[in-house]
Amino acid sequence: RAIAIILVLWRHGLYPSVHAAGMAQLLPVGGYDLATPLINGWIGVDLFFVLSGFLIARQLLNLQEREGGLRYGPYILRRMLRILPTYVFVLLLAAAGLIPLYQAGGEALEFRVAYHLLLLQDYLASDIVTPFWSLAVEEKFYLLAPVILGCAFAIRDLRARLALVAAAILLAILLRLGMAMRVESGIGYELFFRIFRQPFHACLAALALGMLAALLHRQAMASPLSRLRRHADALFWGG
Repeated sequence: RAIAIILVLWRHGLYPSVHAAGMAQLLPVGGYDLATPLINGWIGVDLFFVLSGFLIARQLLNLQEREGGLRYGPYILRRMLRILPTYVFVLLLAAAGLIPLYQAGGEALEFRVAYHLLLLQDYLASDIVTPFWSLAVEEKFYLLAPVILGCAFAIRDLRARLALVAAAILLAILLRLGMAMRVESGIGYELFFRIFRQPFHACLAALALGMLAALLHRQAMASPLSRLRRHADALFWGG
């Protein structure tokens, strides 16, 4: 999580310099721009989604084993209380212009606040606090994850269970491919971001990949080989 956050901070911190430099390299050394990993720090969001998918799936797996089933209501309530109060507080602060040196004005502010409260800013414009699009993605995933795992629990065969989660990854990739075939080449970054990056369905592949990792991790932990230090070391360095 720390690495993911640092990557995103690098990206946002360097963004004004990228605009100022245009196509020029920021930190050229021998023909290579040392700023490239920092500029591409947006990949930290993908890493965070994979981690989120892994941790939420592992939590649901623990509930399944401990309670013999998923209690949807208490799970959703815990997830909502973890994020929504702080999210709504900061959203209203920003919309009211109470954050120093930051203004989220513009037209139709009431409408924008309303769809932010409904967590629809990943499909509409996330233009009050831009990174809030990722919170909308997370909250939708919290609703969908128990459904996917509930269907997986209904399947006894491990390979079929894993295939179901892998199908969610493939579905997200196919949706992106379908959108790419309908969009003209040469679109600007802002339009690219709204079509291919920001919507929930465009992020589902990373989240489902984390879920798949959680299922594989649970299976690996049940194996006697996982208790042998040399096998654990081999898996770690191989990863």
